[in-house]
Amino acid sequence: MKPLSVESRHFLLKKIREKHNGYEWSSEFESLVLNLVHTFTISLHRKWSQCNRTITVFTKKHSEWLKKEFILPTLPSQMNYKTVGRPKKNFETCTERIKKQKISNVVKSFTSPELTYAVTSKMHNSGKRTAVLLFKELTSSPNRDLKMRKSLKNTNVISLPIPYSPNEATYGIYHG
Repeated sequence: MKPLSVESRHFLLKKIREKHNGYEWSSEFESLVLNLVHTFTISLHRKWSQCNRTITVFTKKHSEWLKKEFILPTLPSQMNYKTVGRPKKNFETCTERIKKQKISNVVKSFTSPELTYAVTSKMHNSGKRTAVLLFKELTSSPNRDLKMRKSLKNTNVISLPIPYSPNEATYGIYHG
C-alpha cells in the first residue's frame, strides 16, 4: 500500500477505530481523525523519502518521532461546554453601531481594493453572480454610483402604473 493513497488512510482509520472503539463516532469527528491520519501519512512519506526508503536509516534518524503517541482529538461528548455570559447575536440582528465595531479591525487592516475583492469573491462563491456584476459596475468609476442611483430613481417614477378612474375602467365593458 502506498502511504499517501486513500486506501492506506482508510486502513489506518479502521485500525484506529478498532483500538479506540470508534464505531460510534459522528461523521464530523471521523473527518477530524481522517484529517489527522492524512497529515500523519504526509509526514511519514516525507520522512521515509528523506531516508531513501531504508528502514535502518529511518528508524535511527526518526526514533523519537516513532515513539510519539498518535493522540486523537477530544470527543465532543467528553468536552465540557459551559456557556458563560451573554449569548452571541447574529451579525444581521446587531445594531449599526455594533456592526461598525465588529468590522472596524477589518476595515483598518485592509485596503479598499482588497475589501472590494473579498466582497465580490464571497458573493460569487455564495451564488450571487448578478450582485457581483452590479457591485463591479458600481465601483468601476467614482461617479458611477451617482449615475446608477439617478437612473434607478427615474425608472421607479416612470414605471409606476397610473390607475384608471371607475368610469374609465368600465368604459370598455359597456362601449366595447
